[in-house]
Amino acid sequence: MKIYNDVLDSQLYKDIVDEFVTKKDRRVWDASQLFWPKEMMVNVRGSCLASHVSHNLKSRITEAIKDKLPEFEDLIIQFYVWPINSGISLH
Repeated sequence: MKIYNDVLDSQLYKDIVDEFVTKKDRRVWDASQLFWPKEMMVNVRGSCLASHVSHNLKSRITEAIKDKLPEFEDLIIQFYVWPINSGISLH
């Protein structure tokens, strides 16, 4: 296992946090109970909340991490909020 430190520069990190803070009070969240496959929700009582990052932020994050990952065509980059009783089953 490789461990990478300081992959995101401080400005990118700040922009990620700022976007999350902006989104946290808006109606832009999907619930795992509604959209995830049933097998991922076995024995899970709560719901995880997810919201995609903006296109601009996704591009900047992808650029910052792409040399640390195997070759890929696209990434899904989202914010996740894990309230009490949320989870994900083995899949």
